[in-house]
Amino acid sequence: MISEEQIQDLIDSNEAISKAYFVWRMDSDNTNIEQFYIYEIEPNIDERVIALMQHTGDMFSDCDKAIDKREWLVLTDEEADEQVANYAEDSLDDVLYGVNEVIKQYFDTERYLEDYIYDSDRGSVIASRDGEEYTETVNGTTYYLYNCS
Repeated sequence: MISEEQIQDLIDSNEAISKAYFVWRMDSDNTNIEQFYIYEIEPNIDERVIALMQHTGDMFSDCDKAIDKREWLVLTDEEADEQVANYAEDSLDDVLYGVNEVIKQYFDTERYLEDYIYDSDRGSVIASRDGEEYTETVNGTTYYLYNCS
């Protein structure tokens, strides 16, 4: 769960949400900002941003920008595996650079890719800033966060 301060910033920084909060508060039974967040905001915003907010403690707009600028990657397990596989494929050119064509025919590309993917720590491959993989769970979905700034 994000902090009350983060929720208030989200309400203040988004005109549509701010109006919805005003209307919601008009109902005398609705006074708790956390309840507004749970029922009105959380189901309608990108869970990836929420995951990054939970991890960093930063405000919505900062986290949204960080994801848009790819300073942080917030991925599902499958997406993180795909990202590592893409890095493995991209590294093939570097691995084989300058290798004689006659020798290249003996190189087991499939095995190289399998080993790269199997032996790689996803954080060290994806997170160019600190080499770490962080996890946050939002609504039962686990997201893997990588600092790339």
